Amino acid sequence: MPLLPAPDRLLDDSGALRFGQYRGALQDVDISDVRLPGWPGFTSGLRLKRWQHFCVVHPEVVLTFAIVHTGYLQLAWVQAIDRATGQTVERAGRWPLVRTRVARSLWDDHSRASGSGLRLQVHNHLSVGRHDIELDSQ
Repeated sequence: MPLLPAPDRLLDDSGALRFGQYRGALQDVDISDVRLPGWPGFTSGLRLKRWQHFCVVHPEVVLTFAIVHTGYLQLAWVQAIDRATGQTVERAGRWPLVRTRVARSLWDDHSRASGSGLRLQVHNHLSVGRHDIELDSQ
């Protein structure tokens, strides 16, 4: 099957998924507005799960963090692991103590979480090959 040129969005104008194999990256893969036959309201707030997760591996430490919004639950965490000792430090929180927003696109959008002594912001700029991350934990 030949590769197709990547469309601007994964969904067409009617909300149907564009199935296929594409050459290049899909910039907008958000399925919030998808319309599936026989599945009315498929992405009603309780069914669509969104998250943004990073894991940074360094010879001495591993840093992992995520912002998650499942429709009925919002949560965020930051975890640092000392690779030599295995000691772990974690800060986590969930709704209603943490409020989140998860990016609809990684090309030029942002995710954020704040509350429970945690502030995490991720500015996605894949259009220029970069993510800017701000993390504050007390």
